[in-house]
Amino acid sequence: MKKTLFFCLCLILQISIAFAQNKKTKSPKIIFNDNNDPIRASWIAQVEKTGESWLVKLHDKGNVLQEEIQFKDEKLSVKEGEYKRYKAGKLYLKGNYVNNNKEGLWHYFDSDGRLSEEVSYSNSIYHGNRTTFWPNEKIKRIERYVNGYLHGPSNLYHQNGALASQQSYVKSIIQAPSKFMDEQGAPIDSAKILNSLDYNGGPLSFYRDMSFLLPNIFPILHQKDIKDITFYFVLRFSPEGIIEDVELMNLPNLKIQKAFYTSFRKIKKPAFFKEFGEPIPNALGLPLRFFTP
Repeated sequence: MKKTLFFCLCLILQISIAFAQNKKTKSPKIIFNDNNDPIRASWIAQVEKTGESWLVKLHDKGNVLQEEIQFKDEKLSVKEGEYKRYKAGKLYLKGNYVNNNKEGLWHYFDSDGRLSEEVSYSNSIYHGNRTTFWPNEKIKRIERYVNGYLHGPSNLYHQNGALASQQSYVKSIIQAPSKFMDEQGAPIDSAKILNSLDYNGGPLSFYRDMSFLLPNIFPILHQKDIKDITFYFVLRFSPEGIIEDVELMNLPNLKIQKAFYTSFRKIKKPAFFKEFGEPIPNALGLPLRFFTP
């Protein structure tokens, strides 16, 4: 009997990413000459030997610097050391790799060079505090992760430093009650504060558009005789609602990676995420399981 491929897509949509996983996963393997990501595959690489390491600088076709990646080996297979990502020639992201895994604090910067987000990684998953900042450099949100789970208090603040929301999580499951306050500390409707998705056609249309892209990988799964696999990926959106980056974890096959990169780059309609009614940069974590009965 002809096998039918089923998939289960579990969406976790919130300002913070929480991966419900019990074991550590390997970081995505995105190398400068890797054709899995059509965007990166078009960039031009410059390789420099720096001491005991190799530094890869990636420029777009306009010769604008996009990434700097440190590798520990001449084959450029193991990321080790400082990583930098640029947008419009300005530093956008800075962090550190240890044996191909994100480790320690990673920092995001806005277009004016101000710190906008700080997140702690262990073995490429969130572990420790994640903090976002207002343009005035005051804390906007602070929350804690344990082995990929949002676990403990998650607090959001107004620009004047007053507490805006107070929530608590246990292994990414929100615990009641939650509190929401205006700048004077008075109770307020959560809809005026909480993150929401603004997409042409609504949130269900967004999920439907993404699910239509997933069948691109079905033939590859059949071809590789993969009967049951669970993996995780992150879509990072700009304030303008455009997918800026795709990060894959725990995917064993490079052809599947390429299919995902190609598919999600095709999402052209903007997906705006909002806080306090204003568009914000955001990340969407999606764990998926594919299996054949």
